Amino acid sequence: MQHPSDSHEIFLTGATGFIGSGLLAKWLVTEPSTRINLLARSRRGERPESRIARVLGEIMPEADARELERRI
Repeated sequence: MQHPSDSHEIFLTGATGFIGSGLLAKWLVTEPSTRINLLARSRRGERPESRIARVLGEIMPEADARELERRI
């Protein structure tokens, strides 16, 4: 049995889409000790890192970007 303070990991595909970004926002708020691994692809010339940064800015504009990057 794991202790509640133990860290966990989630692997999320589609994080830049509608449902994936909703799940990402939920987990960032409700799972503070969880590391979230994202799979994203380039699209229309936009690099995966840029797409993820854009989504994070949209779903959590008030959040500290460095803190989010530490968890993702």
